[in-house]
Amino acid sequence: MITACQGLQLLDIKLDSYFPSSPERLPGFKECLIAVQGLKKLTVTAEDGVSGWVTGQEMRKNLESLLKERLTLPRSKTYVIFPV
Repeated sequence: MITACQGLQLLDIKLDSYFPSSPERLPGFKECLIAVQGLKKLTVTAEDGVSGWVTGQEMRKNLESLLKERLTLPRSKTYVIFPV
């Protein structure tokens, strides 16, 4: 859904559940890599009190780092609503 928002410039991602060992294991991570392309600003917040393999602060830092690399890429003109 986020990818289809053609005029999107700012995105705030808030994580508040169990954290896996790496951002790549978060549900929707691959889709998020495409969705953040071309944004002007991205913020990631995560609750620290949540249990899991890593702390909220570690997950926020790792995820934000991976996603911010994608900000410089142009927004995709192809939108996939239903996977084929």
